[in-house]
Amino acid sequence: MKYLRKNGVSSRIESTSDSSFRFLVSGTYDNLVSYFTYCQKELQNELEDNNRRKEDDKQEDLDDESVDNWMNEIEQELHQVEEILAQLSLERNYSLQNLEGKSVGDVVYKRKPHQVLNEEEITSALEELVRYTVLLNNKVVDYQDGKLVFQKIIPADELIYVCSPPVILLPKDEELESFNITKIHKITLLSRYLVHAGAELIFRISLDELREELGKYDMSEEDFVQIIKSVLSKRSVVDYFIYLINRTKAETIDDLIRAKDEIPDKEIDGPRKLERFDIPSDEYVRLVVEDLKKLDIIRLKGNKIKLNL
Repeated sequence: MKYLRKNGVSSRIESTSDSSFRFLVSGTYDNLVSYFTYCQKELQNELEDNNRRKEDDKQEDLDDESVDNWMNEIEQELHQVEEILAQLSLERNYSLQNLEGKSVGDVVYKRKPHQVLNEEEITSALEELVRYTVLLNNKVVDYQDGKLVFQKIIPADELIYVCSPPVILLPKDEELESFNITKIHKITLLSRYLVHAGAELIFRISLDELREELGKYDMSEEDFVQIIKSVLSKRSVVDYFIYLINRTKAETIDDLIRAKDEIPDKEIDGPRKLERFDIPSDEYVRLVVEDLKKLDIIRLKGNKIKLNL
């Protein structure tokens, strides 16, 4: 906190916002399966090449430890691809079964009023909801007032599936186009009790300076990475809210709260690469607005907002 205050950044311990991010890949079932099947074949070819190389190394009496390590990594990646394909297949089967014979307005799950569920019943209810994950994500069904209700019917081939592969399996830009899939950078924003650094941190301290200062403290690599990620995420959040205000012409905080639900995605270099902002709390929007006011990015009068840019 002394370092932050020395650099003109206010800091205090209080309930504040936190953020994290991960990469997702989305597309229709057929397009995602095509992409991950392609990954599978590429990895299998690489494994076969390394097997041949290993045999050649044995004939030349060479140390093949590096080859073994590389092959282990490829086998792990192959296993991850197989798990993704299996999960997609399972979700596809659930979706086909759940769509069969359904009409708009059909209720497929209903919780009894004031019902106290035992552990077995809770598990059963959660399993039932998991089966509808794809339909929920596609807004085919909606959970409201204790009921899961069909809102619309769309062809199964048009459903969009989402998976979270390891970084090594993320598609390259050209693969996004050729397989007609989308890469999503999902940013989740929450509130936690933390040492709160003022919004000035985003602009007054460079990442290199922050890394150097953090290196002086005895902290885990996980904490170090989390702090850097948090700063990067907050910079993305500032850009996102400016984008929302410009796009929707939001004039009040309430307008901005509606906008973040209606437009969770922001394009990065075209429609095939997105940032997705998951902001479950309306209070978080109010915290961000206060920060943007401190940065003199917006003017705030009561509930009304206006960009200074």
